Amino acid sequence: MGSGQLDQEKKHRGFPLVAILLLTTSTACALACIDVIQLRESIQKEAYEVLAICCGTGLLVGIIGGIIGFFSISRWRGLVGGLLIGFLAGGVIGLFIMAPAHPLQAFCATVVLVVASLAFKWNAL
Repeated sequence: MGSGQLDQEKKHRGFPLVAILLLTTSTACALACIDVIQLRESIQKEAYEVLAICCGTGLLVGIIGGIIGFFSISRWRGLVGGLLIGFLAGGVIGLFIMAPAHPLQAFCATVVLVVASLAFKWNAL
């Protein structure tokens, strides 16, 4: 086993920087799709309903993420990671349901996400 082969193995073991950049971009775009003023009003009026919707969508998406993660290479790490990330993503989806932003604002955030994804992927190749 040569030194070049070890370098290639180390290169593919780490977490790719592109994934972190896409995570940051998608989080910012997700938050741009939520109308904060409407969400604040909803929380003041019916806090338990907002919590129930966020937890319900979190559980549903968490179960889906856990199933997908379980069938990955590292089963238990994938299961736990899929459950946690799915629950968090589901909570954000619940906020979308409770307080959607103006359609033009959501469209612009989606365009930013798609363009950033393409740009990051293009540079990663």
